[in-house]
Parts: sequence; C-alpha cells; structure tokens
Amino acid sequence: MEENLFPDFEPVTRRQWIDRMIQDLKGLPYEKLIWKSPEGIPVEPVYTRENIETLSGPDSLPGEFPYLRGYSSGRPWIIGQDITVTDSKDANRQAQKALRGGAEALGFIYPDHPVPCIGMDGLLDNIDLATVPVFLENNLHPYILYTGLKKAISASGIPYDKFQGAISFDPLGFLTVHGDYPSTEKDTFQWGKEVMEESDTIFPHLRTLAVHADIFNHAGATAAQETGYALAAGNEYLSYYTENGFPVDKIARHLLFLFAVSGNFFMEVAKFRAFRMLWSAVVKGWNPKDPGSLITHIHATTTLRNKTLYDPYVNILRATTESMSAILGGADSLTVRPHDSMLRAYNETSAHLARNIQLILKHESRLDTVTDPMAGAYYVESLTRQLADKAWDIFLSVEKEGGYRKALEKGSIQDSLATSLNRRLKDIATRKEILVGTNHYPNPEENITAEKKMDHLNMSWSPATKRVRPVDIRRLSEEMESLRLTTELSQKKPVVYLFGFGPSSIRSARENFVINLVGCAGFSFTETTPGMSPEQHMDTINRLKPDIVFLCGDEEQYIGMTALLKKELKYEPVLGVAGDPGKMTGELKEQGIRFFLHNRVNVPALLKDLQKAVNLI
Repeated sequence: MEENLFPDFEPVTRRQWIDRMIQDLKGLPYEKLIWKSPEGIPVEPVYTRENIETLSGPDSLPGEFPYLRGYSSGRPWIIGQDITVTDSKDANRQAQKALRGGAEALGFIYPDHPVPCIGMDGLLDNIDLATVPVFLENNLHPYILYTGLKKAISASGIPYDKFQGAISFDPLGFLTVHGDYPSTEKDTFQWGKEVMEESDTIFPHLRTLAVHADIFNHAGATAAQETGYALAAGNEYLSYYTENGFPVDKIARHLLFLFAVSGNFFMEVAKFRAFRMLWSAVVKGWNPKDPGSLITHIHATTTLRNKTLYDPYVNILRATTESMSAILGGADSLTVRPHDSMLRAYNETSAHLARNIQLILKHESRLDTVTDPMAGAYYVESLTRQLADKAWDIFLSVEKEGGYRKALEKGSIQDSLATSLNRRLKDIATRKEILVGTNHYPNPEENITAEKKMDHLNMSWSPATKRVRPVDIRRLSEEMESLRLTTELSQKKPVVYLFGFGPSSIRSARENFVINLVGCAGFSFTETTPGMSPEQHMDTINRLKPDIVFLCGDEEQYIGMTALLKKELKYEPVLGVAGDPGKMTGELKEQGIRFFLHNRVNVPALLKDLQKAVNLI
C-alpha cells in the first residue's frame, strides 16, 4: 500500500503540467519542446505516473522475469581491467598491479594473429583464481586458451568449480569486423563447439561464447541498433548450436554479452535495462528447462567512438558519465579504458586513473548500495520501454531476413549502421554534436605525437577473402584529428589575425567563434588589444604579416573594412569574415574575401580549404 506523504497537496496531472508549459511558451506549440533522439524516440520535457501506468515490468522485483530490474538484489558490479597480452609474464605484472590497485576482475586480450597465440606460462601466477574472475579473448585460438587456462587452474590447486570467467570467442563478431571467418565457417564454429563441450563437464562458471555488441557501437549504432543486433547475434548462436545437437540451456549458459557504453546518459541506462528484458524473452522462446538460462552476463566497456586524441583528459570526464550509465543500468562488470589509450601503449598512471573512476563510484559515491536506483523514474521507465520496442523491431527485421548471418550477407546490417554513422559524422562536422576539444573549444597550443594509428578492437589480422562487407569502425573525431595533425606536422603553423571592431559584444563573440572554429585545425592566433582602431590593425597586420586575417565585427561595416584591407595591405594574406553577410557575400568575394565562418559551415571541409589556401596540403 502506498502512503500519501503530502496529503495537503492536490495531485497534478500530466495535462496540467503541459498546460502550464504552453502558458510559459507564450503561444509557441508544446511540440517545440520535444526532441527526437538518434533512435527515433521523441523525448518530452515532462514525464509523470501516467506515462508508465500502462507499462508492464516496472513493478517487478530484481531477480524476477523479465529481469528489467536486474538479475538479483544486492549484487554490485565487478571492477574490471583489460590487459593486452604481448608477453605473458609482463601481462602478469600488469595484472598484479591492477589487483593491488582495486581491480576485481582481469581481462586478457590476445591479439588475433594466424600464428598460435602467445602462451599462458606465468600469466595467472600469484592470482587467486577462486576469487578473481578472469576473461580471456582471442578469436583464432580459443582451444589453446582453454587448455592453457585448465592447466593454470590445475597448477593453482583450486577446484574447477570455484573458477569464474570467460573465453570470449565470437566468430560472428570476427565476421562482422573482417568480412570473413578466420577459417571455414564450419571449422570456426567447431572451435566454439569443442571448447563448449569440454569445459561444460568441469567448469560450471566458465562462459565460452561472446557477443561483441561493442562492435556495433563503434560502427555508429544507435542504442536501439546495438541492442537489436546483439539480440540477433545471440539468437544466431542459439540457432546454430541447437541445430548441431546442443541443448539451448547449455548454449545460453555459455553466452555473455559485451557492450560499449556511450555518452547519452539516460539512453545508455535504458539500453542495459531493455537488453536484459529482451534477451530473457528471446531465450524463453526456445523453451529452456532451466530458468537460469534466461540470465546472462553483461560486461560494459567505455566506448571508443567518442574518445579523442587531442585534449585527452576530457576522456576521463566522458568515461565517468559512461561508467555511471553502465552501473545504474545494471551491468554485471565494467572496464574503463585509460583516457590516453589511443595515444600510447600501457601506462600505469593512466590505468590507475581509469580504475579510480570505478573505485570512487563504488566506495565514495556508494553506487553499489542500491539495486536498480533508476527504478520507478517516469522518464527512465518510459525510455526503457520505447527503446526496447525499437530494438525488438530491429531484431525481428533481422530474423525475417533469415537471421544474423543472412542479414550480414545481404548487407542490411552494414547499410543500417553506415546510415547512423554518417548521420553522426555529419552532426560532428556541422557542430550540431559537440566533441569538446576536437570540434569546439580546442587548445590550439596542444601537440601530440605522430603515432596515431590505432587498432580499435585489437583485431589486427584480417582474412584475405571477404565473405561479407565489413562494418566501418571509426571514432567520431578521426577526420578532425587528421586535419589537426596535418597542421601539427607541417613545417610552419599558420598564423591567424583577428581584425576586431565595432561594439565589444559583437566583436568578442565573433572573435571567440573564429578561435573555437579555426583553432580546431591547430592554427595559432596573434594577440590583439581590444579597442584598436582600423588604422592600428592595419599597421599591426603589415608588420606581423599573418597568414590569415578574419574580420570580426558588425556585418554592416564589412564592405568598408574590406575596402580598407584592399587599399592598405602590403602583402596578400588569406581573407575571411566571421558571420553570414547574406546579400553582401558576392561583393565581399569580389573584394577578395574567400572564407565565411558561420554556424552552418561544414567544419572539416572549411578547415581543409583553409589548409589548402595556406599551402599546408
């Protein structure tokens, strides 16, 4: 029974809230306040109890089907750290430091190479395998990893049934990224079958099949696409291995899902809640005998796609909000990527900072003390259901095509992801979406090394043949960073002069606009004194001879100032104006103005043209 805590207050209906907002809008329609997310979900400014009265699930308890509120109550997430294995003993040293520094689980990532993977000798030494979950990943040699793991556990003396962890073998993920399997389709899936068969008799808590939903995220997926395609890939494994004689309970027990968590805070919370609910429905459709088959392990990793080479400390802030989304959404385990992982190899200081994000959220913010803290929030519950509906539609569309493999062969998954990716890249290019430090608010003085090429998913080897078209994996900042690196590596950094005049409010706003836009290419700016007269500007320009001059002031004066430039300049810099002068554009072009900076420009295209204009490219 609910207790009315505020009996003296009259209840307020959703309609009353909307009417009040319409009143405050002073004639503008309420629809002006509704925005549509990339998933196509309309997000309203107000949500009330009425939004969730018709929804099923919010009143369920943690541990109850459909697991909207989590798989159990009082189970905190596991703090993980990934380690790339190039030398087993060095990886063990990193693991020891990670465990001493607060890590609770270890992920060992073996690069995919056709030669046999690096051995495990010494990898798990001095690690308490009865309490520390270990996740191993390699898509070419899962059986070698399994036999090495079995040998290490036997040598440690702990019972096999005490070990928890996974061998994250994902042939469908490999196909999606590389366009073909590492061997024939039959042989590749057979590798998974062998490991599953052998491990199942002695390792009750070892999972050996993985769905890398993070691949979709890094290929531009919306939260709905990432969820829907993860369901489809998981269902493909259920279908394939049941056809090859495995009971669905065994396959489901061996599956785990690896998601990337992005920066859309509430949408990401909803993603994890929606996925649990939908996956339990998918498995239930296979009529498992064991209710535990409806439960899987969900691992989250902070995404790569919004991380940047420049201003890398901003990545720490991004990873913090992403971590909160994963935790509040109910991820079972979480790995935070080091903020500078795109710039350099393993660095203990960076790994330490990454771990501390989770340690603060767990031990200082106490996010582990409440189960499903978002439960009952009208917005989150509504968003979860709307996202689940979108993801389910995507899942059904893949199934109508014959399943995940057939959809990949037809190219529909690749096309859908490419559409989403191109939309995001366009938003970045036009600054509709902001990446702080990259396409807005840059630090023009910052420099980075030229060692910028990254193997995003540690899948460095690729088959020569292509069965399907691979998905396009990239970070959103790559185009902007490439332009910035071109400037950085040039022999002479272009110098920009801001010719400011007119009212200070207009002048300073337009100067800041130019700095925040052109600075994204790494150009430098001369310092000027506010209030300089046009004649003083001309003297300074002719003395310093900057490469580019931008007029920043009242548009009505641009014609006169351009005439002054044309008359007084003693050399030929590149000329531009801040703003969109409209009808004056043609006349300004005739007087030598080449660039017009305003909110509608395509930033990478404009910066590339500027680089061409000053002979950088």
